[in-house]
Amino acid sequence: MKPLKRIAWMIVVLFPLTALAQQVHLIEMKAEDQHFIPETITVKAGEVVKLKITAKKDEEISKEGYVHSFAIKKLGLEFKLKEGPNQFTFVAPDKPGTYKFECTVDCGTKHDYMTGRLEVE
Repeated sequence: MKPLKRIAWMIVVLFPLTALAQQVHLIEMKAEDQHFIPETITVKAGEVVKLKITAKKDEEISKEGYVHSFAIKKLGLEFKLKEGPNQFTFVAPDKPGTYKFECTVDCGTKHDYMTGRLEVE
């Protein structure tokens, strides 16, 4: 392959992959002691969001082995969490606003308080 063609190929193939990787908003969270850390996350409308959630077992565990979940019911999202690191990717809503996230796995006595907010700008 000629050097000029090789450079053109690298620009056409590799540049979009690099650009796509740069557009992902990485958010690291913890799900433990029946709450999320942080309790509020902020993203831009329409951006790709990668959640890395480290989950710790609290008082209870589901029969399927899940210790928590990360659910945004208004968006139809629910990610079940096993103990340890978990990763999920989703696209933030196009409409700015505040969206409640919560745990839907009965994880203990303070389960109903395991909530947070997704702020979309």
